[in-house]
Amino acid sequence: MASSIHADLQGMQKYLNASKASLNADQHEKLMSQQFEFFLGRLGACTMRPEDAAPLDELIRNGPWTPSQREKLCGSIAAKVSVTLNEKTSRVKQQSMQFWGAYSTQEELDRDKDPNFPTDDKLQRLANRMDKIGLLNPHEAAYKNILVTWLANAKFAMPPTPEDCRSWLLRLKNLMEGKRKAPRTSDTGQRILEYPSVPRSSWFEGESDPVSAFPTASQMSEWGSLLALRSTSRVLRPTSPTTMSLNPQANMNAVMMNLISNYGKTQQLYICPSPTI
Repeated sequence: MASSIHADLQGMQKYLNASKASLNADQHEKLMSQQFEFFLGRLGACTMRPEDAAPLDELIRNGPWTPSQREKLCGSIAAKVSVTLNEKTSRVKQQSMQFWGAYSTQEELDRDKDPNFPTDDKLQRLANRMDKIGLLNPHEAAYKNILVTWLANAKFAMPPTPEDCRSWLLRLKNLMEGKRKAPRTSDTGQRILEYPSVPRSSWFEGESDPVSAFPTASQMSEWGSLLALRSTSRVLRPTSPTTMSLNPQANMNAVMMNLISNYGKTQQLYICPSPTI
């Protein structure tokens, strides 16, 4: 688009220079004003790369424009280049994590299994681990893997409700947003887009080795369709009283699996888009 603007502007500037001989001062001034507004609008609506901006800027500076018009046209080009560069640098690809069960130490798992340990501190632990390995911009599937694995291995004083699960997922995302905005002292892992099933030993330097904490087959089988959505309300309810397990941990697992598996399908389960860095 910038190349077409350059060609059109070049032709118009030639005409503006030539028309001075055939138009009186008022007519020429009116024509200049009309074309200035036209090209200012086109410049403001296009995407401008630095390599496109340089020849346009030079063309305008050598054109017949008044100092005020020239300043505004060149200023519009500079503003568009800045916006384009900012958008380019902000489009950081989201990261994939399918093996969160391999990224915890035994001490961390023991803490998660302590029902008396504050839940927010457990979430802080998750966020700190994600930060340490550079998992700063996970996509929704990665958040799903992390939350489901965490819930499968954690214990709580009371069985979590669907509202608890939603609030914890939102809390984790908010914690990660803060991590992204914090000054970085290291870029460890930040360029990784898909994390391996076996973590790097350098990610656990100064700590005990990570241990496997994947959900077992029996735990996965418990994560059935416990809850269903009522289309006329924003309330999560059991599909049937008989589907409720007597095992609180099984109830919690099923709640989270249903919550996340239905994520994004309905408005009431929409939680929060992942912000880009």
